[in-house]
Amino acid sequence: MVDSDIATQNSTAFTLADFQHASDALAGTTGSILDVWGGEYKFDNYHISLLQRIGKTVNGILSYGRNIQTIEQESDISTIYNSIIPYATVSQPSGDSSVDIIHVLSGSDYIQAGSYANQYPYPITLLVAFSDQFYASDASADEKQGKYAYSDAQLKALAQKYLSDNEVGKPTANMTVTAIDLSKSLEYQGTNEQPIELGDIVPTNYEPLAIRN
Repeated sequence: MVDSDIATQNSTAFTLADFQHASDALAGTTGSILDVWGGEYKFDNYHISLLQRIGKTVNGILSYGRNIQTIEQESDISTIYNSIIPYATVSQPSGDSSVDIIHVLSGSDYIQAGSYANQYPYPITLLVAFSDQFYASDASADEKQGKYAYSDAQLKALAQKYLSDNEVGKPTANMTVTAIDLSKSLEYQGTNEQPIELGDIVPTNYEPLAIRN
């Protein structure tokens, strides 16, 4: 039996020759069901469910001095940038042809810092082009649709939106936590403490590592 709560319309096609094992059609390969539709699997013997999320948000918390036994946090900033240098290439007429003018912001605005930049010892920058957001000075009315006339103020506004939308500079962190499931302890029987199961989201608070999630 197979069911799903994912409503996304999509398609894929494969034959038995495309996979070494039947499980490859479910996940782990390009074109598999999980690759195309996303989600999380839940298995119950011969009952397979592809769900948007298999767990729940637990009504409780893992916290220091309450139920956490051990906790490890590993942050990876090796591939992170915390600031951007925005620029735009805009065409303008020059005699019988046109030339491309590269615009950058000047002075202290040259580098636009994300909201997480103060967590790093120095800027780590990425060049980001916003050329497709501006129209050429000789553009037709149709070519101007949905675009801006170039200005430094507009380039800065687009850069700030990019920083916010993409959470530029936000570190990725993995936590490994061992904790006591208080729902199974005698002390918490009869309370609203929920059991923690596979796929659940559990708020975690551990002040010694400044973890507040």
